[in-house]
Amino acid sequence: MLFLSFCMPPLKYPRSIQISRLIKNMPFKPSVIYGDEKNNLDYTILANFDDFIKYKYQIPFKIDNRYFSFFKRKCFPLLYKTPDINKSWSKKLYSKASSYLKNNDENTIVTFGQPMSVHLAGLKLKKDNPHLKWIAHFSDPWVDNPLDKKGFFVKKININLEKNVFELADKLIFTSNETIELVGKKYNSDINDKMYYLPHSYDDSLYNYSLENKNGTFIIRYIGGFYSQRSPKPLFEAVLNILKNEKNILNDVKFEIIGNLGRHKKILNNYNNIAQYFTFIENVSYQKSLDLMLSSDVLLVIDAPSKKSIFFPSKLVDYIGSKKPIIGITPDGTSKNIIQELNGLTANPDNIEDISQMISKVLKNKMAYRNFICNNHYIQFNAKNVTNKFMDIIKNV
Repeated sequence: MLFLSFCMPPLKYPRSIQISRLIKNMPFKPSVIYGDEKNNLDYTILANFDDFIKYKYQIPFKIDNRYFSFFKRKCFPLLYKTPDINKSWSKKLYSKASSYLKNNDENTIVTFGQPMSVHLAGLKLKKDNPHLKWIAHFSDPWVDNPLDKKGFFVKKININLEKNVFELADKLIFTSNETIELVGKKYNSDINDKMYYLPHSYDDSLYNYSLENKNGTFIIRYIGGFYSQRSPKPLFEAVLNILKNEKNILNDVKFEIIGNLGRHKKILNNYNNIAQYFTFIENVSYQKSLDLMLSSDVLLVIDAPSKKSIFFPSKLVDYIGSKKPIIGITPDGTSKNIIQELNGLTANPDNIEDISQMISKVLKNKMAYRNFICNNHYIQFNAKNVTNKFMDIIKNV
């Protein structure tokens, strides 16, 4: 089996982490071809990665200056959003994979997107060899991604690209049932029958479950970055609301945000009244992030506002692996459904009063949350169980 992906350990991307879960727990070693970046590396994702693979080859990718990249996407969308800026890189991926398949006995390929350009390499390989088994794995929807707005002509081209991939791939994997529901309504039963749900997973062996919060302070942590419409503002507003109405329940409480605030740093000046209740820590290694989860009392998810969220944040499954209680500032959809299944509380990002009440309920029941025992739903996201489902999909190709 040959895995094609831009992301793979040690590249520090959520996709790298999730692919490593599958590779580590598969009953055989796949070959891998993926991206090569000199920065943004984290060897704690899977320190002995090479022990789990048969062969690897990395294709260099140059990262543009972010301002230049933004300029290209805005001024030349047909070139850089059909489907993405990795299109030229994917041609090299196709060339290398084609050469490798001709000289080796792999008869199955798995392509992972984002970026969706990886699937275009899979499309060409399938056209070259119709007998090749092809599984296309999607962490996000392609055309229907609500966070990736496309102009008319760009969308039209991507619709055609997506259709070609969906028609030729033997199996299509998505990380949430909500994504399958959204994407599947455009297609006939032949394509819908190819669609499978495979959630993100966590690796038990990476957690030191003896870690706990040894301080008197009750710690609620959010771990991850803020991008697109995702913002810490609803949390700040809710804590400010609690300060005005129930100040005493904030005694010995600390909210910690681990990760890059990005463009949201500027809003901190508007919340000096609650600064004493917050700690901000820049990016940490993947392994350190897991340790911080384990020494938390409660873990917090913050999603972007929307009518219905179809995304399963990979950070949420890391939370699940910690076996800690989880609450979410999240709209209707995937995260809300999962958190509630795990006996967690949720509130909509647009409703500050509901967020305040959710946090207040937690702070009024600190001991119950510190003595939390996870339910049986947590185990379905264990990497071994998810990999077994992945292998079942492969066997049915």
